Amino acid sequence: MLLFPRNVRSKKTCKNEVSMNQSANKSPSFSRNAIKIMAMVPSIAIAFAIFYFSSQPAAESTVMSDGVTEMLLSIADKLHLLELQNIDVPAICELLSTPVRKCAHITEYTVFFLSLLFGLRTFGLHGKQLLNAALAITFFYACTDEIHQLFVPGRSGRFTDVLIDSIGAAAIRLLAPMFTGQTKNRAFPS
Repeated sequence: MLLFPRNVRSKKTCKNEVSMNQSANKSPSFSRNAIKIMAMVPSIAIAFAIFYFSSQPAAESTVMSDGVTEMLLSIADKLHLLELQNIDVPAICELLSTPVRKCAHITEYTVFFLSLLFGLRTFGLHGKQLLNAALAITFFYACTDEIHQLFVPGRSGRFTDVLIDSIGAAAIRLLAPMFTGQTKNRAFPS
């Protein structure tokens, strides 16, 4: 914007206008970068939560799983789905401990995958590219989590656990094109 006719403006005024235009141009990129960072915060928070849970020794993890199992049994009792009076709760907790832990892992990594979908969209990824990137990151993080567990007392790292952790993310990756109309009448989405 010209405040003075060209022949009347000083060099100082021109420099101030150029400086203002440059800072105005930097502002949108700063806000875009801030949005990208903020969009990734949920994924980072979930990754830290997964790391925290994986850092717990096996004994503590078992106590937590048993607590969740007891809570689920209590809810089922209150909903009259089963009666706890006729059930040996410790035996049921021991029986359900592994499935409850595996379901928790599937849920954690599915939520991680979904949060990655949210965050990665701000980087311009869409469609298959977005789904594949989020799945790859989820799978890679599950691998690093299993390596991390090798150093935690009583825990072990297994590739089968990586596959179990990634099941929810892989299912969403495979089913998403069917629900978003990206299959284009193909029998199997790619």
